[in-house]
Amino acid sequence: LEELGSFFDIDPWFFASYVHQTWRKTSTQSPANCSLPSREKKQNFLPLHYHRIVALQQKDTTLRSVTRNTNQQRKAVILPSLGGERIGLVQHSASVMLINPPGQIWTAIILVDPPIKNNYIPSKRNSRLPPNLDSKAFLGGYEDFSDIKFPVTPRDTGNHHHVAQASDRAMLDELVYYWTHQRPQVFDPSAPALQHFSYYPLKIVAAEWVNYIAALGLSLREYELRTSLTGNLVAELESLNTNLRILQGWRRRILSTQAKLQRNMRFIRTRSNSSSTEDWKDLLEDYEFLATEVANYGEKLEAMVPLVTSAAALIESRRALTETENVTRLTALAVIFIPLSYVAALFSMADAFAPGGQLFWVYFVTAVPL
Repeated sequence: LEELGSFFDIDPWFFASYVHQTWRKTSTQSPANCSLPSREKKQNFLPLHYHRIVALQQKDTTLRSVTRNTNQQRKAVILPSLGGERIGLVQHSASVMLINPPGQIWTAIILVDPPIKNNYIPSKRNSRLPPNLDSKAFLGGYEDFSDIKFPVTPRDTGNHHHVAQASDRAMLDELVYYWTHQRPQVFDPSAPALQHFSYYPLKIVAAEWVNYIAALGLSLREYELRTSLTGNLVAELESLNTNLRILQGWRRRILSTQAKLQRNMRFIRTRSNSSSTEDWKDLLEDYEFLATEVANYGEKLEAMVPLVTSAAALIESRRALTETENVTRLTALAVIFIPLSYVAALFSMADAFAPGGQLFWVYFVTAVPL
């Protein structure tokens, strides 16, 4: 990074926006959280942050999060089982920069994450990892948005590039694939601009967000169906508290997703003008659609959280009533049993006071006043 930055005189903000870690610390702050729109307009690069969704073969319910063992550690959050399948939200980043000095050859730099190779390390909340943590692309990966009508084979891209499949493709493979077969309409090699090289990364990230929204919808639907009450109050209360924690996690993710989508839309609008192509206008429309979908799910989530909270309060009330009834029964039993047992011990239940004896009536006469 030092050699590349020194040779091209690159703003360190470009590298920081790519290698930053999204979890918050008291000593540092991610570039995305401390960058204002006015600064973003002057940047000659575009940072992209998104999630790639994977389906895990691991059924261990205690596994909640792991970290990718790469140069830039990316967190992978593992959701609870949805329909018998564990889904992982794997953080990804990319940064696009155009260096175009006057009278010199232009250079485009794109930093991307490596493909997912099932190589993870334990996160802070996990002390161990299962021996096998295989994963595959969620829903088979995202849909190919190109206009290519012929089947693609490894031979189509030459001997040096591999057309990645849905299970192992990464951003680099996709960029090579799209640039090899279909140059974007917005690209002008005689007058290159940052948006020309950002078009395909933005399209790929938008397609990844479609799968992210699908996972979000499945998760909310799963916990929406779990709000019905059964007979085991303790199990119900524990389940609702777990659901509430999961929904609160989705609330934070939705807010973060909205910020990322808004940042991308600001870039697209800033680079738009009267001469923008239809592809660039359609790209903005796609991101507006994604932002609307996330906002709709956010509203649905806000309506579900009070419902789960109310259900938990209702179960607490039912449990309190049940405990009150049990105490009442115990009190009634004590009122009857303790005097009788005391008198029985007092008279030692001799033959005269035993049931059928001549003085058996004394047993009741003495116990009733007590």
